Amino acid sequence: MAAVLNIAGYSALILIRNLLLTIVIELAAAAIIRIPLKAQGNWRRLILINVLTNVPASLIFLVFSSQVLPRFPGMARGNLTLFYVAAQFILEVLIVLTEGWLFRKWIKESPARPLPASLAMNVSSYLIGVIIGLYFG
Repeated sequence: MAAVLNIAGYSALILIRNLLLTIVIELAAAAIIRIPLKAQGNWRRLILINVLTNVPASLIFLVFSSQVLPRFPGMARGNLTLFYVAAQFILEVLIVLTEGWLFRKWIKESPARPLPASLAMNVSSYLIGVIIGLYFG
């Protein structure tokens, strides 16, 4: 496991930082879309849902981007970027669907519909993460 966590210069600390940032952003987004965070411990469930989806997704994408993509050195840069973006998009769609399903099962007393709520929260965290990455690396 230690080898996986140091692929392409990444460390466990970076993955933990990204997870914590995602949790903070998605809890804020959940509050904005009026998911009752205090009701029956929903905030704990949202954190658990993020841990269950973010950690495996981060590890999958980390392995994909450091182990799979380099095996295509002849691919034109534009095609490689498109391949990278397509893979990331597919992974994000799977996360939204998984979190939507978990929201339906675990989040109590919420007026928000699970799939649109998952989509809103994930788009928020993704876009804010991209902006932070552009400015702070």
